[in-house]
Amino acid sequence: MDKANLSPFGIIERYMKPRRLGIREPHARSTVIIRWDVLFPVISEAIATIPQLRSRVQGIVSQPGAEVKISRSEFDQFGALLDTISRAWTTFLDAAMIAISERLKKWHQGSHRGLFRLLVLMASAIIEGQRAKLGKTLASRGLGGAINKALKEKSNGTMEAKPGSLYVAIKDFVSEDFISCYDIDTNMPIKVTKKGEAFIIAAMGSMNRFFDLLNKVGLLGSLNQAHLVYGKSINEAIFKRAMQMVDLNALIQGIAKLPAIITAISASTAFKGAQDENVKVEIDSWQDNLNRGILDVFILGTLFFRPSYGNALIRDAESVLDIPTGTLYPKLENFHTRGLISHVTDSGKLAALNKAVQKSQGPQKMFYDITPRGAIYLMAILSLHLVDLDVFLKFSQELMDTVVGAV
Repeated sequence: MDKANLSPFGIIERYMKPRRLGIREPHARSTVIIRWDVLFPVISEAIATIPQLRSRVQGIVSQPGAEVKISRSEFDQFGALLDTISRAWTTFLDAAMIAISERLKKWHQGSHRGLFRLLVLMASAIIEGQRAKLGKTLASRGLGGAINKALKEKSNGTMEAKPGSLYVAIKDFVSEDFISCYDIDTNMPIKVTKKGEAFIIAAMGSMNRFFDLLNKVGLLGSLNQAHLVYGKSINEAIFKRAMQMVDLNALIQGIAKLPAIITAISASTAFKGAQDENVKVEIDSWQDNLNRGILDVFILGTLFFRPSYGNALIRDAESVLDIPTGTLYPKLENFHTRGLISHVTDSGKLAALNKAVQKSQGPQKMFYDITPRGAIYLMAILSLHLVDLDVFLKFSQELMDTVVGAV
């Protein structure tokens, strides 16, 4: 075999690289982004069949994308080893997908719910602004349909609100004074209030802080499009339907533009005075709901690159996501029970980790690390979550285009 597919993390492959004068040299390379110490327990028995290649494979996996020249005897051995690794990984992956399937479906439902209300309000502001430019008003009966149309367009048809959820959200916004002049039984025009606009600006700021956290964790800079393809394949196998995938480069560019977009919207004539409104209570409630989806990404995304301990995770979660200690520790224990993370038990590794974070002697900290199952779950939720975030970024760009310069 020339290739071992370790979906959703990449591949290990052997190949003959053409050189001058028709000479072909044996090489090996990897696109695997999962750490060797996380990957190794799954393929350890496969490696044991040809132990002399362990250091070679470890070196290749530790340098994603690097072309490593190997000997001809190693090239022949790699063929047998890659076949054994593939079979071991396939067996593990099948079991892992069964273990995470129900949790993934519940996570996806909760993640959508967290972002849905913001998207509905942003769509309402966009629709209002576009109608104002055309000198038209939108009948209340058409708001739900217009919002759904916007959601479907921005998500390439993958995001559509159920009428019950959509109209409940709209009525909630009316009762909270985020939308005024809305009556489902009359033809009154739609108006997003200054309080509603203040909520949009504050919520967009919260989303920007979450993107900052993703960058701090290192996820976005370490992924490439192929990894999202692998994650998408896991989701399609679990959800039994075609799933949407984002253009990662376009998403990263959109994230980079977000602070300027928020500033432009805040300074626009249309949103003038919105920041004077106090929406802290509403934002806190919304943030709590949003965090249900984000927290899994944050914890596993942090551990994907390095082990960490509870207080360090809490520090980042509190500063960026405003998540209290009482929320994080039960989540960590739940992850541990479900096999998504594990305690670091190797004494040498644990001592090195404690030495790196402790300036003085003290009791050893308990470090957590991601498991292969947890890493698979992370790739699956990232592939789903980035689609939702891409829709948010598209709404942000359109809202700016609509309101900047509006009279």
